[in-house]
Amino acid sequence: TSPNQDLPRGSPTPSASSSGSSDILDSSKVTSVTSTMFNSVYTAEVLQASTSHAPIIGRGSIGPRQLDYFEYCAKRYFSHKGIAVDKQVEKVLYNVDSSDVRAWVRENEEELKGLTFPVFMSCLRGQVLATDWEWATAQCLTKKQGEEERFAEWASNLREANDTLINNKRFYIPTDRIRDHLLLHCLDDLRMEYSIGNKDGCYNSIKDFSKWL
Repeated sequence: TSPNQDLPRGSPTPSASSSGSSDILDSSKVTSVTSTMFNSVYTAEVLQASTSHAPIIGRGSIGPRQLDYFEYCAKRYFSHKGIAVDKQVEKVLYNVDSSDVRAWVRENEEELKGLTFPVFMSCLRGQVLATDWEWATAQCLTKKQGEEERFAEWASNLREANDTLINNKRFYIPTDRIRDHLLLHCLDDLRMEYSIGNKDGCYNSIKDFSKWL
């Protein structure tokens, strides 16, 4: 029998988390609530007044980028306020303003509080996102720049999508390869123009990605 077979949707698997086995065992008690949030016509926004305040996710459709940024803001808050590891989940547990997530939290409140933050985020992704979200995101990374797309905007969107896959070694494009990936998928005319201007390697020496763009 597979060790992951009885885990409900919304619970992490051993490969999805680097936390200890006790966290994975606890998370198996978490039940799932059917999500309807993808029917929303607008995208949820992640809000954080300052590093002294825990972030919240407002109402709307929640995707990988919103969860990725929420996780980053939460870690920034924990670091700034010195929140103990065993109190971190409780600090953000009620900060997702979605009826589906609220129902999920109410049904699993005590079990969720007992998880570490990384395992909680794995559970939250399992509850909110489609089961194939990583595949769908990885497919977006292979799309070429559109004729009407500005390079800087297209590249920034691709990089943000890639950032959501940082825990998936199979799909994530490492930082030292992201520029080559962009050049392979940008417009042919733009790539040729870049090659001509970069004959002496001057573009390669630009370390800051935003300046490179």
